[in-house]
Amino acid sequence: MDRTKEFAELARTSGKSSSAARSNVPAVKSQSAFNEAAAEIARGVHKTSQVLAKLTKLVQSQGLFDDPTEEINRLIFRIKQELGELNSKCDSAQQYVDGQKRGLNSGVDTHHTNVVGYLKTGLAHATKDFKSILEVRSHKIKDQQNRKKELTGGGVLSPMRANAHLGAQNK
Repeated sequence: MDRTKEFAELARTSGKSSSAARSNVPAVKSQSAFNEAAAEIARGVHKTSQVLAKLTKLVQSQGLFDDPTEEINRLIFRIKQELGELNSKCDSAQQYVDGQKRGLNSGVDTHHTNVVGYLKTGLAHATKDFKSILEVRSHKIKDQQNRKKELTGGGVLSPMRANAHLGAQNK
């Protein structure tokens, strides 16, 4: 059975649909660029959350004489920078979404709005966790200073310690 005519018809209709698809390429490219940018922001939030987990572990495990201050300060600085960059990227993504709303493709507009909202929520959670661990760090530093003062007497012997010290010398 000769199916050449069917094949030619199929090829001809296929050619029309591919030319119609080619006319929509700029929209697909911009959507692809948005998706890549959103994925980059999501990876950044995840990476920052991992660094934040490391910082949390360090802050919670520090002792009176075992204080990795240098590493903690390095991580704090790094997280501040990353959160600032991610916040800027989220703002840019929001501006892109606001500028693209034309009503022609409300499904894509809604999707982009939801993606940016999700990214902002993740970033807000990371920022909140960062602020919380900074507060924990601050309380730990104050507690350490108080304990050091108690152990050393703050450089001056209290009357009770002075009496104990003198009593030990007289024996």
